[in-house]
Amino acid sequence: MPKSTITSMIVISIAFLVTACARGVEPGAYEAIADERTMETFQLKSEVFGNTRNIRVYLPRDYFDLRSVNKAYPVFYVTDGAAAFDGRGWNFTGVIDDLDARDGFREFIFIAIDNGGGALESTMPQVDRASEYLPYPDQSWTQEPIPQARGGDFPAFLFDEVAPEIERRYRIMYGANNTGLAGSSYGGLITLYTLMNHPEKIGLALVESPSLHVGKGVMIEKTSMLSEWCGKIHIGVGGKEGDEEAHQTEMKTNAFALANAIKEDAPGAELHFEFVEDGVHWYDAWKARLPDALSFLLLDTEAANNDRCSTSK
Repeated sequence: MPKSTITSMIVISIAFLVTACARGVEPGAYEAIADERTMETFQLKSEVFGNTRNIRVYLPRDYFDLRSVNKAYPVFYVTDGAAAFDGRGWNFTGVIDDLDARDGFREFIFIAIDNGGGALESTMPQVDRASEYLPYPDQSWTQEPIPQARGGDFPAFLFDEVAPEIERRYRIMYGANNTGLAGSSYGGLITLYTLMNHPEKIGLALVESPSLHVGKGVMIEKTSMLSEWCGKIHIGVGGKEGDEEAHQTEMKTNAFALANAIKEDAPGAELHFEFVEDGVHWYDAWKARLPDALSFLLLDTEAANNDRCSTSK
């Protein structure tokens, strides 16, 4: 992804880093919340990255229903959390509300994790975001300061810090079939990296406009790590991503190459690939593709995954 595209996207992303208001629920008020979900927000201090950020949690409509006190829910983690839940960003909450009414849609708990640029300690939001999402240096980033590639620590952050806190606070289901991860751009890259290094922990992946040029395309070469994976993955990309034609071609070519590699190296996986000719590298494009992406990933997910897998991981 070209430097100008990176900078412009991240600047607006940081503008979305506002704190959502958690709404309390009175005991026994299950009838009042039956038609809507509940948003909760808490702060998490990370020892892995040495910072503190907001975690937003979008709970199913019946979570506080007294008739559901013993019910557990699958979880879906989303990177760039503030933008993910903002109507001007990905608008996950709006799309989820629409899908809730559809038959066969599994009721997930969605967890939006703020990026490093939104951490309380951040002094360089663009750089701090990139640092956490880059498992390898981005050779196209030439403007000082250059981010330190700390994305290799992201799986530890997610699985050893975020997930245990979610497990402590909420009633969740365990296993790859009940765990998803989503990201766009650098967030899409770190989603792929986390999936490839821990396919036993993630059964659902939503990857939009991944920055596959990072590390000179190494992520495309690592799809063999998914040889035994039998989850579901959505990959989306547009034909107008980048300021120059060469960059647009690179984004499209890399995304197609990734999809083809997954088809070949992960025969047990189910792939949904969406290419939009006039799609740009921006939230408007990702938001437009989100309903189809979530429908593919979350409708009848558990049964479909079990059919493809001899055992549930």
